[in-house]
Amino acid sequence: MSEAGSSDSFTRKQSLKRVHSKGGTNRIDLKDDEENLIDSESDDSELLRKVNEEAEFSYEKQSYFAVFQFATTWDVIMFALGMACSIIQGVLRPMSAILFGNITGQFTNVTVSSTHTASTPSPAGIINPSPWLTSGGLLVGDSIDSALQQWENDMIENCVKLSILGAISVVCGYFQVTLVTMAGQNIVHRLKQKSFKAVLRQNTAWFDQQQSGQLQNRLVEDLEKVRLGVSDKIALSVQNLASFVSGISIGFYYSWKLAAVICSLLPLMAMAGSATSYFVSGRQSKEQKNYAEASGIAEETISSMRTVAAFCKQPYHLEKYAEKLRVTKLIGIKKSIFFGVSLGSVYVVMFGSYALAFWYGPRLIADGELNATEMMTAFFSILTGAMSIGNAFPGLNDIAMCKGAAAFLIAVNKRKPPIDCFDESGLTPSSVKGKISFRDIDFWYPTRPDVQVLKKVSFDVNQGETVALVGHSGCGKSTCVSMVQRFYNPTEGEVTLDGINVKSMNIQWLRRQIGLVSQEPVLFGYTIAENIQFGKEGATREEVEEAAKMANAHEFIVGFEKGYDTDVGERGTQLSGGQKQRIAIARALIRNPSILLLDEATSALDTESEKVVQDALNKASKGRTTIVIAHRLSTIKNATKIIAFDSGEIKEEGDHDSLMALDGVYAGLVRKQNLRSMETTEDEKNQAMAHSAAYNRQNSYKTSQKLGRISRMSVTSVRSDEEALIDNEVEEVSKKPGFGALMKLNAPEWYWIILAIIAATMVSGSFPTFAIYFGEMIAVLSEPTDQMVDDAVFWSCMFLVLGGTIGIGFALEMLFLSISGENLTERLRYTVFESILEQDIEYFDRPDNSTGALTAKLSKDASLIQGATGVRLKSVFEAMAGMVIGLTIAFYFGWQLALLILAAVPLIMFTGTVQGKISTGYQVQDSSNTQKGGKLIVESISNIRTVHAFGLERQFIDDFNAIIDPLHKKDIKLSHVYGVTNGLGFSLQYFIYAAAFRLATELIVNGKLEEPADAFKVIFALLFAAFGVGQSTAFLPDFAKAQVAAQNISTQLGLQPVIGGDSRSTKDARGLKGNIKFDNIHFFYPERKNQKILNGLSLEVKSGQKVALVGYSGCGKSTLMQLVMRFYDPTMGRVTIDGEDIRNFDTTSIRSIMAIVSQEPTLFQGSIFDNIAYGLEDSTTATHAQVQKAAEQANVAKFINELPEGYETQVGEKGVQLSGGQKQRLAIARALMRQPKILLLDEATSALDTQSEKLVQEALDRAQEGRTCLVIAHRLSTIQGCDQIAVVDFGKIQELGTHDQLLAQRGIYAALCNQQNLQKK
Repeated sequence: MSEAGSSDSFTRKQSLKRVHSKGGTNRIDLKDDEENLIDSESDDSELLRKVNEEAEFSYEKQSYFAVFQFATTWDVIMFALGMACSIIQGVLRPMSAILFGNITGQFTNVTVSSTHTASTPSPAGIINPSPWLTSGGLLVGDSIDSALQQWENDMIENCVKLSILGAISVVCGYFQVTLVTMAGQNIVHRLKQKSFKAVLRQNTAWFDQQQSGQLQNRLVEDLEKVRLGVSDKIALSVQNLASFVSGISIGFYYSWKLAAVICSLLPLMAMAGSATSYFVSGRQSKEQKNYAEASGIAEETISSMRTVAAFCKQPYHLEKYAEKLRVTKLIGIKKSIFFGVSLGSVYVVMFGSYALAFWYGPRLIADGELNATEMMTAFFSILTGAMSIGNAFPGLNDIAMCKGAAAFLIAVNKRKPPIDCFDESGLTPSSVKGKISFRDIDFWYPTRPDVQVLKKVSFDVNQGETVALVGHSGCGKSTCVSMVQRFYNPTEGEVTLDGINVKSMNIQWLRRQIGLVSQEPVLFGYTIAENIQFGKEGATREEVEEAAKMANAHEFIVGFEKGYDTDVGERGTQLSGGQKQRIAIARALIRNPSILLLDEATSALDTESEKVVQDALNKASKGRTTIVIAHRLSTIKNATKIIAFDSGEIKEEGDHDSLMALDGVYAGLVRKQNLRSMETTEDEKNQAMAHSAAYNRQNSYKTSQKLGRISRMSVTSVRSDEEALIDNEVEEVSKKPGFGALMKLNAPEWYWIILAIIAATMVSGSFPTFAIYFGEMIAVLSEPTDQMVDDAVFWSCMFLVLGGTIGIGFALEMLFLSISGENLTERLRYTVFESILEQDIEYFDRPDNSTGALTAKLSKDASLIQGATGVRLKSVFEAMAGMVIGLTIAFYFGWQLALLILAAVPLIMFTGTVQGKISTGYQVQDSSNTQKGGKLIVESISNIRTVHAFGLERQFIDDFNAIIDPLHKKDIKLSHVYGVTNGLGFSLQYFIYAAAFRLATELIVNGKLEEPADAFKVIFALLFAAFGVGQSTAFLPDFAKAQVAAQNISTQLGLQPVIGGDSRSTKDARGLKGNIKFDNIHFFYPERKNQKILNGLSLEVKSGQKVALVGYSGCGKSTLMQLVMRFYDPTMGRVTIDGEDIRNFDTTSIRSIMAIVSQEPTLFQGSIFDNIAYGLEDSTTATHAQVQKAAEQANVAKFINELPEGYETQVGEKGVQLSGGQKQRLAIARALMRQPKILLLDEATSALDTQSEKLVQEALDRAQEGRTCLVIAHRLSTIQGCDQIAVVDFGKIQELGTHDQLLAQRGIYAALCNQQNLQKK
């Protein structure tokens, strides 16, 4: 092949993006080369496909019935039976229309006789008869009595039939809700279980492209929308649709001409409904997406609060969150406007059909084709059907939302990952020797297909060998470890275990053979014992303690009050970095693995602990195949083989001595770490070693005794706190805020609410007004033919005007309430998030304030309050206005009848009240369970690599099911109560109609109601209003939930930070020089009040000085830095800067003069540029020159410039796309951007390779000039040049001096140096 044919485009060592950018330069030499180029492009395209397929994921909108794939046969049967009962329930209403037609016809027929009545004396035997019963010769004497009796008997018969329909309605109403609710709850419960399992099942590459906050939102918010789509609301929609179909059918049966004229407008109604579904569904999906992104921002911020607080970036994250909320608000308003206009159009069309009916019906009567009874039966049937179709739309809206929400969940459940941890297939050899081989490995990360990470990597790790991988950060070492665990598949080449390709092995079996200790140890919110047991399923307490002893963790564990049963807090926040690392080591050792992977396993340990743990690891490595990644080269000198990496390629391979003799890359790294023998006399060395041994014994004794005496940790169990949270919430139900308090939250939108009330009055007032119009139409039907036809035209026009009023009212009402509700939701989410960000760090230490719990509360509480305000207030306002207008009309036309119907209103409200009370208790439990479930979801998803590495998927699935199963069982029980109240609620209308018409009959017979049409005005005016009240009781469950949510929000907003809200903290710190003094500091962490961390510590750091803190893990070094940054205040004593108590300075101001680089660097979703610019107070003002300068100072500029997208490269969630060293250097660059007066370096170079560490250390040395610098370092070589070195032990300064002075003392520091084999300066 020609030179051109072997260019970079063929080597595949360059970006895969070149597949799309290759030009003619490689095409101008030879035709053969052109063919080779085409073949190469094809090969590279195949590579690109292989890279992308591991992370490939897409989803489309699903059909409604797609969710039923999660139903059992019994669920389908229950759902079908429930739908059948809904259909029967729906048919009952048009059947009642037949009875209404009969009743109306009877009223009309008798009224017709009154039009022919002359003024005649009352017949004998009739006391004060109604005027229309006297017949002017038509009915006299016994004829009147007979006709009156017959009329009354007919009315009684119709009332009895209405009562029978009521009895049937009770039964159907119970079964329709109970069966559908049970089936729906089962489906959602199963979908919830399967979706969580499906998410944990996904491969690592898939997670690289997701945000844990968004995934949590999908598993909480989207599931709630699916639940609504298969709930009793759908049964009610089917009921209304059945009423529509049967009503239209009955109408056609009685008068096809009249029905055809009325139904001519139905296509317009269908178009309006379809438009509603289309527009609402589309905007619902966008709204969900934006809320998911907002939740992702909140989760990322809350989980990294120490970094956020250190850089005073609360406003930055708050604005990012607010930006998403603003977009979502606009989408929500548009969605509601479309819904209001569509629903309003439905009512305009519906009342237009009434107008047609009352215009055309009298003409048919006049032509003799109909009588009044047939016309009214047809009208009532179609009226019932038309009104039902309007009531069906809210359920159709829920179906639309269900389809949108289910799309993602179903897609996740369907996706079979290319690396499936639940795949039971694959080889499971009976024994493992442990030989690992890499063969010609090429690899690109799917999220960065432009950067080749490994290039033709080949090496062997024989059985029982310890092989160390060394090289600068990002050179591919950790990627090799990921390959062994099969987190990723090689793009090309293969990884084998005992000669078998790991791709052909069972994944769970493979990972059980491996013990992993990562660079950044991940612990879960369980007890210490449980975290260690995660390494081996079914491990005994004895095995746990033995593993802890091997990891040098037993001593500090037994010092805690609850020992091994101590909860470590979210991500192990209750422990120091070294303590977390040792527990992680114990977790790996307990499984007695055949293969041990140590990725900077001792990076977070102090020197004393490192030596002990390293000895334990060396012991554990015997007989095991071990791959070690270490930047502290002292820990891998005895490795069987050392492999030096550079830019994804192997440069050197051999043992320590051979590589030193080679004097190449490795030898250069060793020299930089100054590991050669100390230039000390043998006596000095022996004395130092003796002191070291004495110190170790003393340290061990002090740890067990002193911790046992004064350091009893009082970390309350996470589970106990959550149970207490439930109890507290239950107690607070009695004092939860009422409707007025909820409305007070909406007070800033009072003008929108007033406008909404006016619009609601337009809507609700129209229905009682309909009763007047209807009564007048009955009177019109009794008029002479010509007059009847003329008057019908007028009243038809009035019905059309009424329909227009309702349509406009609906549209305006939805507009005003959506603006009000969306503004409320935006404000509540914003203020709650703002309140959370304002809290002291102590707040986030509490077990009940985990990231998952706070994120779930943040998203759900505001939504619940919106559910009880916003557009949901529509039914409340309409009910209130409708009741006032209805009462006025009813008492005006017939007060006796009005009193009877009014007495039935409490019965209608009773069923809703019962539902509300049940829902309140349910919501209290649901609120706490949602927080617990949310916490588990966030914890497992955000630490998915550890979950996969130790095969914890089933453990977390079981724990998740244990949280949601009890709630599901309670839901099933409550469904029966909901069914009973639903049945009673629907049957009441039939019983009330029966009672009302029976009383109307009695009043008419006795002459106490002069006009029969007035009975209809009274009955319909009040019943329309009463059933409006009844419908508003559906609001009560939402109101009950909102009350609990409002209590949660009120509690949150009422929290006042002690440090952030300190009234003394007003001084500006920007003019300070940086003299720091710790004066007799005593300190307990608020969540560990029985464990004294600092015990009278005093230390002075003068301006411009560089002071190092050394000591074993957990001795209080990092605590001092947190006191300087005022994350906490001392229990006793004080911290001063330039002689002024730090508590007198404004918190933001004091932190603005500081910058910190922590042991475990936190990066945020966004570009490299954004993360470096984050160090500025206003990162939006950062220039490229500033960012580039900081990157150069941190020795990260070269790496960034080599990336295809340079500074715009996305780092991924928490910097997952970068290696530990790369993240650390970006964190250093971020700190340098701040140009601080006080620089805090907490193991700032712990994750760096030797070469980078030396360069970065030089950069830090330059950056520290003229600045006060406080340094924590376990690599003592990095702090030899400090002005002062303070040895911290048991909360006090035990030794203080320069490196040489402390060596001369031959004390603790000298012992630590000896263990690290450091030379004298």
